[in-house]
Amino acid sequence: HLEQISWQYTFFSIIEHADANILLLDEQMKVVSLNPGFYWIFLETYGIELKSGFSIIEAMRVVNPALADQWSERCKSVLLGNSLRLEDMYELEGRKYFWEVNYKKVVHEEVTFISVFSRDVTAKKALQHRTISNEANLRSILNSIEDGVWLINDNYELIDFNKEFLQKYQAILNIKPVKGKNVFDFFPSDKPALHEIWRERYQSGLNGKVARYTDTYLVNGVKKIYELKVYPIRGEGKVTGLTMLARDITKIKEAEEQLKNQNEELTKINSELDRFVYSASHDLRAPLLTVKGLVNMLKLDSEKENAEMYLNLIEKSINKLDRFITDVVHHSRNSRMEVLPEEIDFGSIINESMESLKYMEEAKEVDSIVSINAP
Repeated sequence: HLEQISWQYTFFSIIEHADANILLLDEQMKVVSLNPGFYWIFLETYGIELKSGFSIIEAMRVVNPALADQWSERCKSVLLGNSLRLEDMYELEGRKYFWEVNYKKVVHEEVTFISVFSRDVTAKKALQHRTISNEANLRSILNSIEDGVWLINDNYELIDFNKEFLQKYQAILNIKPVKGKNVFDFFPSDKPALHEIWRERYQSGLNGKVARYTDTYLVNGVKKIYELKVYPIRGEGKVTGLTMLARDITKIKEAEEQLKNQNEELTKINSELDRFVYSASHDLRAPLLTVKGLVNMLKLDSEKENAEMYLNLIEKSINKLDRFITDVVHHSRNSRMEVLPEEIDFGSIINESMESLKYMEEAKEVDSIVSINAP
């Protein structure tokens, strides 16, 4: 009996200052020993003052029969050799408390005991809840980003990714990425060049370099252009991982290409306009110079019978100028009209060409007279 008292005293002295709440029961579920933590928790929660020799089941049944039955079933299970680790929730003054409770069978000198260890995990549960809430918020933010986002650690393991990355990765490589796995496990074996390109990019990022790349991939049979950015994640003075972003810039590139083509077309139009202005100014100036020369000759020639000839030549130059101006107007209008196919009367074209040749010969004759008689 003295040895048993000594053993219990030693046990009590060990558990007295333990962080956990500790209770020792015998096979009849009577209290053998308990530390202050368990004593005060039971007193504050149920108003029961536990003492050695008390049946914990009977004490519980007074205030909470359901809890008494629960503990009775647990203790019977432990006596059969089953260790239990459970989580209980108690409400006190409107506030919820969470406890982690461990039940275990202990045999000492052929005497069987039930040890009960409990600890308050309310703060832990609150932290877990906040962590889960923060993760949910982060997940919501990640999935709301239109860019593909994925994170890897310095062992090339895929830490996390958003929905956009998952969808695009499956569409491009027909492979589903998995968190916690090496990112190179999700590269096709028949594309070693792509594997090597990304290994160099990841390694460059893990060396601390921020980088930007442009890649072209087929997504569901459609060519897509992506801008890829690499951002090192730093912790405790070293790079611990990478944040990767992939943005679809196909429409931007198409707009840039369209703008480039439009600029080239505008440059071509401006060049053609310069040539047209140069040619038109020459064709406008020639008839005017002819008229000016004829007017001077008319002033200088005293023979009145030549006046009619000069006037006829002036009229021809003016008609030439008028036809040219009309052609310019028609050309301006035609350039803004839709091209419509029509049948061509080559006979009429030949006749008009002959008339033009005849007119050109007459114009040359006028120019020659002007040049000979010009002062």
